[in-house]
Amino acid sequence: AESPSGATAEAKAGTGGATATSAAEPAQERSLAELPDLSAEVVVAALRRDVNCLTDENRATRRGGAERLRRRLLEDADFLAKGGRDLLPSVLTDSFLAPLARLLNDPAEKCREAGVLFVRAAASALQD
Repeated sequence: AESPSGATAEAKAGTGGATATSAAEPAQERSLAELPDLSAEVVVAALRRDVNCLTDENRATRRGGAERLRRRLLEDADFLAKGGRDLLPSVLTDSFLAPLARLLNDPAEKCREAGVLFVRAAASALQD
């Protein structure tokens, strides 16, 4: 059924041919530098959806979550320059350790690869 906004229930539920998350990703991938307050709690809250994706049943969702986290947290020059680099140790250890460890042991090779790329980017960002 179509809602007043024109979206079908299937699209909202993500059960159509194309996944709803892939269509919505670019709009939701905002720079963390745009956050009004750069505290570890606010950054973790802004990344909660992507962190939750790391444990999703769908391997494409797990891989996409790891890739978005890497881009938003570790490769966004504006965020890092605005003080994000100082938050990395607490954000990475407090929020991402368990889901990331599971991703590194994922049955899907692409998910493990995304996890390794995240860890490499994190190690590089923490050394700088």
